[in-house]
Amino acid sequence: MDKINLMQMTRRQHTEVYIKLNFEDYSEVFNVYELASDGSFTIEELQACCDLMGEEYIPMPKDGSDVATIQWVEDEDADTVVEDTEYNDAWRREIAREAGAMYGMQAYHDHMGYDFDSGDSGNCEWCGGNGWTCC
Repeated sequence: MDKINLMQMTRRQHTEVYIKLNFEDYSEVFNVYELASDGSFTIEELQACCDLMGEEYIPMPKDGSDVATIQWVEDEDADTVVEDTEYNDAWRREIAREAGAMYGMQAYHDHMGYDFDSGDSGNCEWCGGNGWTCC
């Protein structure tokens, strides 16, 4: 495997590089795009992890973080986790759709984790709560 250079990759390419987070009790695999975009880790930390080519990297301690180590993993190692993630995302979207149908657009956005304020009426000012693409 060639050396990975995250600085020269696009965000789309970051979705194809996987990092395993090792906690005390379990491990979970994420792609670099997810970890960098939510602020969990800096690109520099993720690059240092990739430079070790599978060896465990101990990240800088952060308040509220219980990650013990992180390590780069091959695509094959992450396949089952990606399938599980897609399955979970499909269920999350389904539950959000049901919440939206029962309680309105604000409930849908809350379940999806979107920061959306529909105002006092509970409906979007643009679509009136119909859920068009402007929301």
